[in-house]
Amino acid sequence: LGPCDDKIFECFAHADHCHAGTGTYVILKSSMVLVIRENQWCLWGSPYLDAYGEEDQDLRRGRPLSLNRERYQQLQVLHSTHGFDHNSRVASAWHAGAQRY
Repeated sequence: LGPCDDKIFECFAHADHCHAGTGTYVILKSSMVLVIRENQWCLWGSPYLDAYGEEDQDLRRGRPLSLNRERYQQLQVLHSTHGFDHNSRVASAWHAGAQRY
């Protein structure tokens, strides 16, 4: 993996080049969190929920979303402790390949 490889989209290149292969990114068009570790990725979910406490994956319903502090804190803890491999929500959802999303 490297930042000059055309087949690797920018998040993988940035994680590889600047953060030793690990990165956590909010995908703005869907509000989902993309977690990258080396050449693997998974979607963690969204820290943004509607008034009913539900995610609006891909922002299809058009309801206003707000940052859920509990989910955001969970994400902060997982990121700062490198705990994604030990979280059952993430550990079973890893996908291989930097070219796919």
